[in-house]
Amino acid sequence: MIGLSKTEAHILRFAISLHNQRGLDNTADLLDFIDARGVVFALSCILDISDKKIRQAFSNKGLLARSGLLRLSSSELEKMRGRLSLMLGLGNLLFVSKTKL
Repeated sequence: MIGLSKTEAHILRFAISLHNQRGLDNTADLLDFIDARGVVFALSCILDISDKKIRQAFSNKGLLARSGLLRLSSSELEKMRGRLSLMLGLGNLLFVSKTKL
C-alpha cells in the first residue's frame, strides 16, 4: 500500500475500521479520554506491535505523517477516534462494509 511499512499499514487499517465501525468505536470509547502516549500503548496491545514501532510510524519521518494519510492528534482531550485523524474522506473511500459486498 503506497510504500507503507507493515506497521503503518496495520495502524492505517485499524484507524479506518475505527472510523467506520460503530462497535469498534464504542469499544475504544471505553478507554475514555486518552493522550497520545496512551494511544501508542493501546495500539501496541491491540495490534501486537512494539510501542517503539508504533511511535516510529507516527514520527515525522514516517510515511503516515509525511503523506497526511493519518496523524496522531496532540490536542488536550480526545477519545481514540479523535486522536487518530484520517485524511478527509479516506475512511469512506477505502472502507468496504460487508453489506456492500
